[in-house]
Amino acid sequence: MFRSILTVVETNAGAGSAAGDAPRRGYRTPVALCAGRRDAAWYRGWSAAVEERLYAGRDYRDLDPWLEQMETAADLDECPPQMCRPVRAGLFQALHLRRPDDPRLSALARAIADDLYRAEQGWIGLSGAVLANRLMAYYAWSGDLAPAAGLSAWVRHALATTAPRGPEAACLHASEALYGWASGDAASAAAAVAAGLEDARGAPEWSFQLHAHGVYAALCRRDEEALHVHLEALHALVVEGGTLEACHYHLLASLGALTERDYAEAAEHAGIAMVLARQLGAPLIDAFARLGLCRIAVERGEPVVGEVLRGLAGQAGRMHNRLLEHLTLLLDAQHNLEAGRRRRATAQVRRALHLVRRYGATGLPWWSERSLTFVCETALRAGVERTYVRRLIDQHHLVPCSTDLDDWPYRLRVYTLGRFSVVRDEVPVRFDRKPQRRPLDLLKVLVALGGRDVPVEKLCAILWPDAEGDAAHHAFETALYRLRRLIGVDQALVVESGHISLDNRYCWVDAWAFERILSKVDRMIRADDTSRRRERLGHIMDQALALYHGDFLGQEENEPWTIRLRERLRSKFVRRLTAVGARWERMREWDQAIACYQKGLDVDDLVETFYQRLIACHAALGRKAEALIYYRRCRRTLSLVLGVHPSRETEELVRRLLEIRITP
Repeated sequence: MFRSILTVVETNAGAGSAAGDAPRRGYRTPVALCAGRRDAAWYRGWSAAVEERLYAGRDYRDLDPWLEQMETAADLDECPPQMCRPVRAGLFQALHLRRPDDPRLSALARAIADDLYRAEQGWIGLSGAVLANRLMAYYAWSGDLAPAAGLSAWVRHALATTAPRGPEAACLHASEALYGWASGDAASAAAAVAAGLEDARGAPEWSFQLHAHGVYAALCRRDEEALHVHLEALHALVVEGGTLEACHYHLLASLGALTERDYAEAAEHAGIAMVLARQLGAPLIDAFARLGLCRIAVERGEPVVGEVLRGLAGQAGRMHNRLLEHLTLLLDAQHNLEAGRRRRATAQVRRALHLVRRYGATGLPWWSERSLTFVCETALRAGVERTYVRRLIDQHHLVPCSTDLDDWPYRLRVYTLGRFSVVRDEVPVRFDRKPQRRPLDLLKVLVALGGRDVPVEKLCAILWPDAEGDAAHHAFETALYRLRRLIGVDQALVVESGHISLDNRYCWVDAWAFERILSKVDRMIRADDTSRRRERLGHIMDQALALYHGDFLGQEENEPWTIRLRERLRSKFVRRLTAVGARWERMREWDQAIACYQKGLDVDDLVETFYQRLIACHAALGRKAEALIYYRRCRRTLSLVLGVHPSRETEELVRRLLEIRITP
């Protein structure tokens, strides 16, 4: 995206470069094309003309006549060895900015990388730093970060071993910052920007590039203060720059306005960027400006012309630009989802995330928190790229918009069914000290009472019934403080207006998830029966069984406050599983029904209904021996655990179905 602001014109092999000139208002090189025999002088003149027009940054269409002189690989093959590096560097940058769909770009990038990696350490200098900067920009803005990782290592090595100063160091730090935010490490990008700005004093060209990377890093980190600081610095610098700098500033200002949902200002800046990109003759920048305008329309809920997005997707394909392709796919997916086209949106998210993961990009400064959350929720619901999506969520500190997404990597998970445990950031929290008991009791009671808008007075009455005056309230404050320290996620507990809640954006509770899943089971049972729905119903019931490990809080707690939720969950579990099994029975899918009831028995072997239905299903299949085994197991379990005999209904069922005499 960035042009080089330092020319890379070498007069002999590996030495010398024209750098540091004042901005040119006119071209030194004649407009007339180089003529005559293609010797070293011809290629030197061609390189100088191209670099001069790149440096001016006013109208890249002026490059077209010069690019026409280098249309084939043979034109470059004829270049004398001492001029290969500068000519290749100029051709690469000119094509990237003016013809980003040229098929020679990838080969040129490989050749330039080879030049850098094989050059002697002394050649790194300013010329090497500028080439690395161009190459890093190509990799990052093409969405191909795999080779950028090797280049980043080269940049870090150059910084560590050559002790560069001034523009050379600023240039290397700019490359380091670009790779940092593009690969998802916005913190290292911000550090590189800070280090580079120290060396860029007196060099506004490099200051501009570093502040631009500071904006991208701030967008990735959701750091509004840093965002405004860098945008203000860019606004001051853009006066001294050319069309390219002005264009890039307005692109970044549009992104900044979007973070504040100032859609009018965002659209104004994006529109200016698009006009400037067309005046500049830079197709890739124009594409990103158009994408920005489409994104604003989607954010505002306005209809987006499908032809625009399809055109951007086609352009991305021709340029082999994975970054533009995946951004276009995700924007179109968001638009389709909001229009109710869920299946199409899911397919687009699948394709986009596959591209992003494959090419290594996780820094996504173009997307608002809302948009990124939408992408991640859609992907998790469809089971798409789960590992990569969880990484995105972690890097961008996202919280879910939906409250029914159990696959979201919540900071805090509380398990209460058949046990009690707390998991923070996927690591179990250890409870091994006696002073932790009361804070944990507070958490248990909060869950038992629903976890939302629970009156503090009610909690105090349960946990400290004998406390007088303000003593109960002071005890509550102490327990709450200790609980927050224990779980380590302050946002999970919200106290407001005398009520306390568990924030379900940060905290997931298995009992809540279990009830949500059972509600889905109800809807599936009431729906028309199809083979697809039967399969889906079995899958959802398996999810419920995976959560229900037993009674609420298991055998740990038998306090009165546990009874209501415990009995409600157990009753729901038995009723829903019995209803699912009955559905299989009505369809005479006996083995499916048996598997269903057996799963229920594996979870709770004191539910006599499960034994009854297993006896009936085996009897229907003529398996009297198996039916009798379940009857005897029922009688033995109820006797040993509860000290009771099977009900009359069970006895009658066995007599009727098996036609045998049952001895008490």
